[in-house]
Amino acid sequence: MSGQDQHYISRCLIKRWADDNDKVGVTCLYHRGSATVSGMRLHWVKSAWSSEQEKRWARIENQASPVVDALVDALESRADNQKAAQQAAERLLSDEMNFTSLIDFAALHHTRSLWVPLQQYLNGRTTLDKTEAEAASESRWNYAQESYHKCGIDLSVLANPTTLGAVPVFDAQTWGGPKPEAPQQFMMPLAPRVMMFGTPEPGRSEREIRVVIEENPLETAFMMQLFGEPGFFSSPYLICPPSVLGETACAALGHTTGSGAHWHGQQTRFERHQMTYANPHRRADIEQRTQKHLDLLARLETAQVVEREQIEDDLRDMASTLQAELDKIGMPICGCGYFRNDREFGAMWRLIMPQVICDAMNGR
Repeated sequence: MSGQDQHYISRCLIKRWADDNDKVGVTCLYHRGSATVSGMRLHWVKSAWSSEQEKRWARIENQASPVVDALVDALESRADNQKAAQQAAERLLSDEMNFTSLIDFAALHHTRSLWVPLQQYLNGRTTLDKTEAEAASESRWNYAQESYHKCGIDLSVLANPTTLGAVPVFDAQTWGGPKPEAPQQFMMPLAPRVMMFGTPEPGRSEREIRVVIEENPLETAFMMQLFGEPGFFSSPYLICPPSVLGETACAALGHTTGSGAHWHGQQTRFERHQMTYANPHRRADIEQRTQKHLDLLARLETAQVVEREQIEDDLRDMASTLQAELDKIGMPICGCGYFRNDREFGAMWRLIMPQVICDAMNGR
């Protein structure tokens, strides 16, 4: 990548999901498939912040990386002994510099978020306003510094590896918290089997450390990565260690059947198929399906619990039926070239869906 390309998720974090060849497993919720790709070719954006910011964040990464490595190793090696894991974490993080580096690492990933450039594109930009992006990043950094360092830290050691999504830090602002049923200020995976939670008072005293072994179900960590930024941005793909790609893909695609990403991906394929025919009846088919999909989504917003379940079932059936039809006729699963080369939406789509994923889904 060129000097103009910058990772919004640290390489030192991505590598923990990679094998010895720097490959990660990718499950694409849009293409409805999975593959193994280079982890270093994911999670990057063109020139979203200044060289001064980049240098500052590089220092944070360099300071935090050995702390996270030592913490993850200590926890995973003591996964069968919670007391020993607790003591090891306390010893390591009793060092003020280590604790500060760990929290700054989370604050960095809240700051340098995919949300910042994506917000500009969604507001109608075709290029990034670097000054605006820098200001937004600084605002997020100040917010995270003010709130994250006031937390105690919970560390959850999972029995099975979880995924890393396109938005690694799940902040309380996205769910209207902290609140009694969700007291955390932020959540972040540090490794496939280790989750970090920042919990403020009264749930935890400032800088208090607590280690739990599998208290937090894998489901919570997994769904957090799918949600990304609730109400704003759901992760279009997830990465996992290549060794668990099959089971991860099965779970991720199962959870997201009928989701927006599923429908959008199949709709794009269907539109490409319909464009090859002049028959007006065929063209009307996609319009009818699209309208039915929009009607169901509109009803879902105000539906009661029982009706919501039926609507969600209908959405899953619609997306699955359309996918089966397209698979049967051998329609290519990737239609991203249309979006990637679009004058208005191209920059946003290139940010959302890296070319390396499309190539992998197409078997290149």
